[in-house]
Amino acid sequence: MISMPKIAISLVRLLPVAAFLTWAPHGFCGLIALQSDVPAVIKRVAGTGVVKTLDASKYTLRIFTFVDGRSPQVTNVKPGGVWQLPDMVYAREAENGKWRVGNISAKEPNVIEAQTSYDTEATLERAAAYQPLPKAPAGWKIREVVRLSDFPVRMASDGKGTWMYIAMTNGDVWYVDVVAGTRKRILIGTDYLRGDGLSHLIQGIFLDKQNRVYLSANERIEGETVMNEVTLFRAQANPKTHEIAKPKSWFKTSYPWGIGAFNHGISKIDIGPDGMMYVGSGSRTGAGEPGDIPHYSKAGETDITACLWRLDPKSENPKLEIYARGLRNPFAFCWNNVGEMFSGDHGPDADAPEELNLIKQGHHYGFPFQFSDWTKKPYPYTPDIPKGLKIDLPIANYGPAEGGSKDKPLYSWQPHAAPTGLVFLNKGFPKSVQGKYLVSLFGNLLDVPEAGFKLLSLNLTKGKDGKYTMTSTKFLYPVARPRSAC
Repeated sequence: MISMPKIAISLVRLLPVAAFLTWAPHGFCGLIALQSDVPAVIKRVAGTGVVKTLDASKYTLRIFTFVDGRSPQVTNVKPGGVWQLPDMVYAREAENGKWRVGNISAKEPNVIEAQTSYDTEATLERAAAYQPLPKAPAGWKIREVVRLSDFPVRMASDGKGTWMYIAMTNGDVWYVDVVAGTRKRILIGTDYLRGDGLSHLIQGIFLDKQNRVYLSANERIEGETVMNEVTLFRAQANPKTHEIAKPKSWFKTSYPWGIGAFNHGISKIDIGPDGMMYVGSGSRTGAGEPGDIPHYSKAGETDITACLWRLDPKSENPKLEIYARGLRNPFAFCWNNVGEMFSGDHGPDADAPEELNLIKQGHHYGFPFQFSDWTKKPYPYTPDIPKGLKIDLPIANYGPAEGGSKDKPLYSWQPHAAPTGLVFLNKGFPKSVQGKYLVSLFGNLLDVPEAGFKLLSLNLTKGKDGKYTMTSTKFLYPVARPRSAC
């Protein structure tokens, strides 16, 4: 994490491991064996952390997969061995020896919910390895604050740089003392979410000035039509102890679950200069395709997907307003010092550039009709632009980083870079970066030339026509999947 005022970067690794915690997760049961019973690969993964060998005969291994990359399927198998680190469980399948990694279910203490799979010990060990920190930019310092378990998704704090909350995709929330380099789990996802740990996804957390914590949740609901129940939870936090009360639903709605793996869901939460709350609502399709899976809606996008929401945080029963449309996955947005709003956006599998957009109320940013500045249709099913619809183009990037050059700009970044965090650097930062922006790029998940895995410094220039252009330079690289910036 960057040790500077009001900014921190959450690093996501394929298999994060906490090597120094000593607490045991709730729901633990089973027999403890001697350390000598632990496979060598688990000892190396754990480092100095405590490893407990559990009685595999008392557990069921629950595996969540996608059939043909689209239809979700849950399979229960028998583990041949189970080992528990401070807050992560490693299991080896009895039949084929594959490694599965996950957590013990809070509602079924004899079930291990496996979110990650590895075919061999070698791939498991490579994924678990922590790489050296990159070299800090001139005038900055960088240090590792804590190592996180499971999959961190978003951070929130009071902006003073001494502590923060970190939300995990499974709904857990951790308090991190940035100065001391310690952490404590203060919320357990299954205590306030419905279903098991494989059916929900948390993608946003925000702390307001009244010490209220907001969490954005997506929960899969089975039925005749599979639905995504989206909830903004709210809970009171204690400013002295940093404990958080049990979250309660503040706003809830639903729409059909996404086609295949494209249920982007609701994500980032923030309050703008106008005092209103903004929420990113991603698309439920990859590029507007109708889909052909039984029990899945074939209606494409809905009125509340692929857009930015606005709600009134002063209301106990807020009404949903759509602030801007045509955004495939607005996972990262921020405001500058004059109140202008900017949002990153993720492109489709068709290798269109990722976007940075200047967001204006009521404007449309293309999805699913147009990507970047393309005039061609990326798919046969790409719909025509509706008559009379004006689409705002993303900001032109003149490089030198992530595509674009002085002679030929790219609108905006290299395909599949995946912008995940965006911050404006105000007067609290060194003069060399004041007025600029930092964007974290998660990195490609498709088998394409490497994109992302870095932080960019953005210098935006506003022309006489009111349109922005930008130059992008590498700020921190390489970074193992940066997930959030605040």
